Formats: sequence, structure tokens, C-alpha cells
Amino acid sequence: IVARDLAPDDPVAGEIARVVCDYDLWKHQDPRSKVLGQVVMRKGFREYVRDNLIRGTIVDAKIEGEYDRIVREMERDIGKSLRHTTIIENGRYRIAFAPLYGYPSETAHAIREELKTDIEVIVSSNGRISIRSVPPVSHIIAREFSGGGHPHAAGGTFPFTLLDRFLFWLIKRNRHYRRLAEAAESIEE
Repeated sequence: IVARDLAPDDPVAGEIARVVCDYDLWKHQDPRSKVLGQVVMRKGFREYVRDNLIRGTIVDAKIEGEYDRIVREMERDIGKSLRHTTIIENGRYRIAFAPLYGYPSETAHAIREELKTDIEVIVSSNGRISIRSVPPVSHIIAREFSGGGHPHAAGGTFPFTLLDRFLFWLIKRNRHYRRLAEAAESIEE
């Protein structure tokens, strides 16, 4: 909308808008969008990306190099989350719980792909949770944990005590997993 309204005759503005929307809307039709979307969030790169876009350059060698570093880090972090994933399957849903080491959306996506889950709960060390789900129930589950969001993506908080934090750090699990699984299974269809 911005490109169309502010620079309707500028093909570069249109191309930049398409790349940004491709990433924001998770279309993944333009490989540059994922590169740009990850790199722009890195400290010190926002201004560099902005300056490139002003010149009409979407991705260059410096951005690609940083993206390669990000991908290596992301694969390492997701691998750690996968190794520490707990599955609860007591009813309609196969639910995965995993500690967050970084990249919550990408971690949830990798867990869903590899472990064929219906609901993924990514848990931060402070008790914050990110919920992703195939059935449109994430926001309903999140409400039970002082949160909210969208039907397929939401967030909330496990009320971690000091003991919860310690045990989560030690064994990468906690008592709130069962409570969330019960909340998910209790949702009326």
C-alpha cells in the first residue's frame, strides 16, 4: 500500500514492497525475503539494509554473508530445541514443548515438520511461551496462561517459581506442560 501510494511509478519501490510482504506474510515465494527479514533484525544491520534499499539493492554479499551466519546459528539453536522436546499426546492433539534457544517461529515450524505435531509450545527460561497450532486454538490456550493472540499463533506465560526456573534449566521440562495439554484438550470443537 505504501509503495503504491507514495511511489506508484517506481518499479524499485514495488519490488521492495513485494519482497517485504513475502516475508511478513510467510509466503516464501521470493528467497530474498527470508534473507532480508532475518538480517534486518540483527544489531547494526538495520541501517545498512535501509541504505541498500534506498539505492535499490535488496541483497548484496555482506547481507548474504550475515544471513549464512544466522542460518548456522539458527540450525544449532533449533537442533538444541529439538533434542529437548517433550511430546504429550493424550487425546486429539500431539503437543510439543521445547525450550527456546532462539528463533521461536522457525523452531516451532521445524518441530512441526520433524515431529508431526498439531501444537507447538516454545518455552523461554523466564516462563514466556509462544504457541503455534494447526487447529485454530492457540489464542484460546494462551488465554489460560495470561496471554492471547491469533488462532494459529499466540503467546502467554507459565507462572514460573524459582524452583520451576531451576528445574526447567536443569531438565528442560516443567509441571506446566501437563496443564497446558489439559487446557488444549478441553477446548470444545
